[in-house]
Amino acid sequence: MENEKKWTWEKITAIDSRLETILEAAQLIKQAPLPKNFCRSRMYSAVFKYALNHWVGWNAFSPELRDSEAWDICVHKILDALPPCTHPGEFC
Repeated sequence: MENEKKWTWEKITAIDSRLETILEAAQLIKQAPLPKNFCRSRMYSAVFKYALNHWVGWNAFSPELRDSEAWDICVHKILDALPPCTHPGEFC
């Protein structure tokens, strides 16, 4: 099956469970009061991108997770866990 994905969140975290901690941190932000200018993209770039960079993708400590598909899955998982932007305007 050509379209079958090699990676899932579950497969990735079975290799390195520390990624679950990053997801939990992203989920905690939803519980906090957000400022009127909160930006999901800025939060991801300032906090989570750096952390993910060590655990998945081309710079991952684990050679198994040095994969762009694994990176994409983790990025989307973290972004989906963050609350939506509260700043005015449609674009970040």
